[in-house]
Amino acid sequence: MVEKKAVAKPQKETGLASFENREPVEGMEGFDPQDLVVPLIKLIHPSSEIDKGESGQFYNSTTEEVMDSVELIFVTFRREEKAFEDPKTKEMKEPKPQYTFLCLDPNNKMFPTKIIARGTSFFAARLMVNNFLQKGEPLYNQLIRVGSVKKTGKWGTYYAMTFEIVNETGLAIRQNASAFYKKFGKAMIQSNEEEDKKEGAVVDEEDLGDVPA
Repeated sequence: MVEKKAVAKPQKETGLASFENREPVEGMEGFDPQDLVVPLIKLIHPSSEIDKGESGQFYNSTTEEVMDSVELIFVTFRREEKAFEDPKTKEMKEPKPQYTFLCLDPNNKMFPTKIIARGTSFFAARLMVNNFLQKGEPLYNQLIRVGSVKKTGKWGTYYAMTFEIVNETGLAIRQNASAFYKKFGKAMIQSNEEEDKKEGAVVDEEDLGDVPA
């Protein structure tokens, strides 16, 4: 569930890369936003093939940085179905839903990044999305802290994402995020779609969970 803190400090808006009035880099006018390599933030599970960090932490696929949590400005997302392999039988199971979010990283000059919510994490992400839909506001109106919670089921121990509102974003950040979405976001969220389906932290059937009606 998305919870809002009672006390929130205003977010700093200095040093941000602005997409609002950005001109093409000389000589790269033909660059396609879909060709940009966007970092993917992964939730580490006990059986994840990541040799850094610990279960429940987050791993940046580009910088190889490990974090306990990450604060991001969510811009847009796509919903898709992904099949998975049973860890015991190696058989492919029926597809399960997942969200791929395109975000801006306020701690890295607003550089784009992606984070995938699937399995148990999908349910928490869906609640967050519905929270914004009910209020009729875009995702980038709030700074979101993505953390994790430890769970235990028939398949053992695994981790699920949590989504917590930190504070409202300021006007400059909202304008920046809106400009980014209009200029690049629509194309970038579709980029590397097949590769994104292979990424993330699917470890077992328990983590994938069942989608309630």
